[in-house]
Amino acid sequence: MSVWEIVNDRINEVAGVVIPAAEQDNLRWWDKFGGDGSALKWRSRPKLELLVGRGRKKPKPRADLSPFMPGALVMSVRARDALGSVLAPFGQLLELSVEGQPEYFYNVTNVLACIDANLSERRPEGTIAREVFDMGLVPSLATVFKDRLNLGKIYVNSAGKSVLEQLVAEHKITGLSFRQAGHG
Repeated sequence: MSVWEIVNDRINEVAGVVIPAAEQDNLRWWDKFGGDGSALKWRSRPKLELLVGRGRKKPKPRADLSPFMPGALVMSVRARDALGSVLAPFGQLLELSVEGQPEYFYNVTNVLACIDANLSERRPEGTIAREVFDMGLVPSLATVFKDRLNLGKIYVNSAGKSVLEQLVAEHKITGLSFRQAGHG
């Protein structure tokens, strides 16, 4: 059994989503997206915009999963329909608006303690640079999770990765891939 980080394999090729220009200086705007694994409640759908890179007049092409912020996924309706049954037991699929179109923010609420703090490599400020998992604490059933020591990443075990890979291939979902996380 291994642990994998869910990543966007086309981050440099596809348009990311960003906060609206009018909210750029509003640091409290980010509060609605949490990030600590807590359940979120929105009064209204947050609005996001497509990132248009410097020197470009229009954004890059879209993927079904868009880069947004660490430890979160923004997905198309198509991706939600294809992957939602696997992802929903481990978090919330919250509707938001991207350029006026419905998309979904995946907020992982399944927070586990699987990283071995003593064996993991740390940065000078104390955050985890390279995680080492205690594989005895990683569930064997298909699971999507965040770890309490590294909330900026979404992890999936091997069983979950297999299920997601099958759905991605079957539904031709773009923008979702996996990177092996740590070891143990």
